[in-house]
Amino acid sequence: MKKIILSIVTGIVLFSSLHSCTSSKKEIKSQPSAITPAKSKDGIYDPGAAELTAIQKEFPAASQQQLTNGYKMYTGVCMNCHEAKNIYRIPKYEWKGIMEDMAHKAKISKEEKEDILLFVYSIKAAQ
Repeated sequence: MKKIILSIVTGIVLFSSLHSCTSSKKEIKSQPSAITPAKSKDGIYDPGAAELTAIQKEFPAASQQQLTNGYKMYTGVCMNCHEAKNIYRIPKYEWKGIMEDMAHKAKISKEEKEDILLFVYSIKAAQ
């Protein structure tokens, strides 16, 4: 009987940990932005005016608020489930597919997905 109960509890814990990323409520844990573009080795830093100017060449309606929201989502929701992807190393054309897959798994809204993409694209554009 103890083995059965232990197996059930172990299964519940394992199931919970595997599906923790699919919660419909996401807690965004924004990391302090002590990293500047010059010090970033992976492209993960709070975007500023240079990133906004760079991304507005391709997406004129992009706002600083969207880039900030995208940064917070990336450093919160995305990094709650896995290590950060190096924005500099992944080609721009691959990010849309990555985000399509991840947005579905993380159950984020279309707007949140778009903000993350704008953040990533702004970092790449200012690179």
